[in-house]
Amino acid sequence: MARIRGADPSKQGLLSGLFTRIVYAMTRRKVGRVVMPVQLVAHHPKLLWGYGQMDPMTYSFKQHAHPNRALS
Repeated sequence: MARIRGADPSKQGLLSGLFTRIVYAMTRRKVGRVVMPVQLVAHHPKLLWGYGQMDPMTYSFKQHAHPNRALS
């Protein structure tokens, strides 16, 4: 069990709370629930923004990577 509780969007500011709710909704749609790492990163909106930017990039990289192509 984590020592830090997940971020509660209703206790955050207007913009950061809205952004946290959007990220939570996207996570629920993608994974089926809000996972703990996303809840912990949501305490820092700038870090959450970076986390959100990194996830689609790694997903698109996995789609375009060719397993048979050797990198030299």
